[in-house]
Amino acid sequence: MAGKEITLILPKYNKGMYGFPAPPMPVLYLASVTPKQYKVKVIDERVEEVRYNKTDMVGISVKTCTAKRAYEIASNYRKMGIKVVLGGVHVSALPDEALKHADSVVIGEADSVWETVLEDFEKGRLKRKYVGQRISNFASVDFSYVNLKKYLIKNVVQTSRGCPMGCEFCTPSSFNGKKIRHRQVDEVIAEIRSMNPKEIFYFSDDNLIGDKEYAQELFQRLIPLNIKWACQANINIAESSLLDLAYKAGCRLLWIGFESIDQGNLDDLNKGYIIKDYSQSIRKIRCKGIVILGSFVFGLDHDTKEAFSLTYNFCLRNKIDFANFLPLMPRPGTPLFDKLEKEKRILHKDWSKFEGLNIVYQPKNISAKELRKNIIKINRQFYSYPNIFKRTFGYLGKHSFKSVLLLFIMNVGYKRNAYYRERLSR
Repeated sequence: MAGKEITLILPKYNKGMYGFPAPPMPVLYLASVTPKQYKVKVIDERVEEVRYNKTDMVGISVKTCTAKRAYEIASNYRKMGIKVVLGGVHVSALPDEALKHADSVVIGEADSVWETVLEDFEKGRLKRKYVGQRISNFASVDFSYVNLKKYLIKNVVQTSRGCPMGCEFCTPSSFNGKKIRHRQVDEVIAEIRSMNPKEIFYFSDDNLIGDKEYAQELFQRLIPLNIKWACQANINIAESSLLDLAYKAGCRLLWIGFESIDQGNLDDLNKGYIIKDYSQSIRKIRCKGIVILGSFVFGLDHDTKEAFSLTYNFCLRNKIDFANFLPLMPRPGTPLFDKLEKEKRILHKDWSKFEGLNIVYQPKNISAKELRKNIIKINRQFYSYPNIFKRTFGYLGKHSFKSVLLLFIMNVGYKRNAYYRERLSR
């Protein structure tokens, strides 16, 4: 039965893609480990339509906010007599729900069990459930399955899975576990060498410095490559020797989940951060010439109406370059969702609303309406043009004009992104 076609799909959320688009990594991992005797087609619905052409089997990666759309796509293919397999974080959290819309589901990391799924499909004995294992030797991604010209971020590299932080609301920690599993540094370096060195690189690890020894080896190996890159990391990078090394290795942007400036909230989330250290750590990072993208969530149990003005002033005072201001989003499979469901604070389970500025639970000290209203307000304030000009062109004389212009363009991009989130949740 050689030559069968496997179609792998990443569904869109609502009306497509917003933010800074990157290739559809969940389905690209599966495409990369699919045996060569199969013809593989990857469809990223964020940038192209699903046309429901004839194929032999369909695999769909599902997040909570795309579950409704994923089930719709699955139903359409099954009406054509085509077998459908669902996987991803939402399916792993709610496999029995997903099974109502599919022939089979994969719980956990699908690339670890994908060849078995295909073998069973070939033999006509596809099981209802497969359980993937947490692996460290996951494959390099083959980007030839997509047109990279459609994406702003083209060089995406993942060195590890898992995050030791274990934040209460974090889907990756629940899905990939707290134990970090690494690829060999040699493999990572070889993958980077195969990419365009003139494009910015993005390390998609949940926390690139989660294992400091590994990060130190990786950064040292990156220095001779002379590339520029961004990553997610926790604020503790400022208090270690890794900060100097990261900059030497090409780090120019850190995405840091501050989450809140209330110590009670951080303690509830198991972040392990100390609020009084924030400003000093931020100064150290900015003095190195590294841009900060800070993420903040509102609607936590210690948040009142004052949280918004306090956070806004904190961001201005500490010269945060970019910021995401979002409501707390409890997703199935996380300790936060289980806690709020037990407290009967989940307002509904329309999964298509579990994204953006939609409020899907009852906050403790503020109404859902006021929460959304104030998040819109802080986004508009922070991304007002006077604030953008002040943030970006204040770098003139310290950075090249090209770098300052790029910061300005990115801020405008985040302004549009905030507006798009607002529009989607009306």
